[in-house]
Amino acid sequence: CSFVGKTVNINCEIYRRTLQSDSTWGPAYKLPAQVNLPEYTATEPCVGRAPGVEGDVLYFVSDRPGSKGERDIWYSKINQDSFETAVNLTDINTTGDDVTPFFHYPASTLYFSTTGMRSLGGFDIYKAMLRNNQWTEIGNMGAVLNSGANDVYYTMTPDSKMAFLSSNRNGAQNLSEEACCYDIFKADLVRPEMVAITFNKTTGDSLFQTSMRLIELNDDGTVAEEIKVNVPGSHFAFPLQPGKKY
Repeated sequence: CSFVGKTVNINCEIYRRTLQSDSTWGPAYKLPAQVNLPEYTATEPCVGRAPGVEGDVLYFVSDRPGSKGERDIWYSKINQDSFETAVNLTDINTTGDDVTPFFHYPASTLYFSTTGMRSLGGFDIYKAMLRNNQWTEIGNMGAVLNSGANDVYYTMTPDSKMAFLSSNRNGAQNLSEEACCYDIFKADLVRPEMVAITFNKTTGDSLFQTSMRLIELNDDGTVAEEIKVNVPGSHFAFPLQPGKKY
């Protein structure tokens, strides 16, 4: 990143390194103009999935022409070492500031922060789930994760048990309202389970060696995914993903 003129505006460029066979990082090279458009910022990269796109895309934040607000979330399809023309994430972006995208693969969910929707104050963290090749309704992550200050850079561990975010909320070492000063916070996430128990309805005796099915439903009631397990005992705990219907 570099300062632009004598103002506080900062233009950034996204670079990439490749992990070599000897577990070392190769040289850094700047991504092409599809991502790093000259004279405009490109920052906060994240790899994920997008509706109607096969394979991975690179999400990033930019103020390039075509943005709804000050900064928007954009994405470019990744073709091995090349990138396609960037596309504005119009279903998500607002007329405010939309920043810090993070795509969580296990739940097919995009998390981001914005000032363009109703918030508790400053930037709030929102999410949208990718279902049936389209985004679900955008939802605020609530008062536990969001605060009256700025809450950005939300990420989750692959097992969905812990989240991290940056904030200048109460409890931070620096309480400045400026965008420069944040602390890292973590939150333990409670993942619900559905415990299924099999028994004989007449006698009440436990049943063993059964097959159990957990069916995830789309919003219209059709089957999205089915999990089938052979259970040696009489009960089994199915892990659930928040926001889904079963």
